[in-house]
Amino acid sequence: MHLNAAQVQSYRDQGYLVVPKVFAPNQAEAMIGHYMELRAQGSHPGDSGGTDDQPDDPNHTYPRMINMHDWDPASATWATRPDLLAAVEQLIDDEPVLRQTMLYFKPPGGRGQGLHQDEQYITINSLIGLWIALDPSDAAVGQMVVVPSSHGHLRPVEEADTRISFTRAQSQ
Repeated sequence: MHLNAAQVQSYRDQGYLVVPKVFAPNQAEAMIGHYMELRAQGSHPGDSGGTDDQPDDPNHTYPRMINMHDWDPASATWATRPDLLAAVEQLIDDEPVLRQTMLYFKPPGGRGQGLHQDEQYITINSLIGLWIALDPSDAAVGQMVVVPSSHGHLRPVEEADTRISFTRAQSQ
């Protein structure tokens, strides 16, 4: 995947870029099947799910997976696709380094994550996150929300409503 000059400039101006269909539908289906199988196998290193104060939270059944590239060969392959890395390199003008992989299962009724900036959690220069929806993302299950041009500065952090966010902090 090669980004054109307008895409690169849009990313630099706005702080995000939407690139539809990075994975073909059959690839996304294979990934969904793979991750559902991994989840059915039980817990994995770094799983993060529901909290004790939310006993009915679907995130207890479908906890978030993290750093799958460290223990799952398929995740490592998908996360290091040469075309993805080449596109990231265009955006940051540097060789990308894979720092983290994360998978959220977003069942209806499950808590999402409050509005935040990844730099709150990962403090490295040239941080870029690739957010890939493997199935439809809508208001029922939560969807990506961006604040255009907010990438130039860190926003203040406040306490999040943990009835709707599984993290305790969010950006103002």
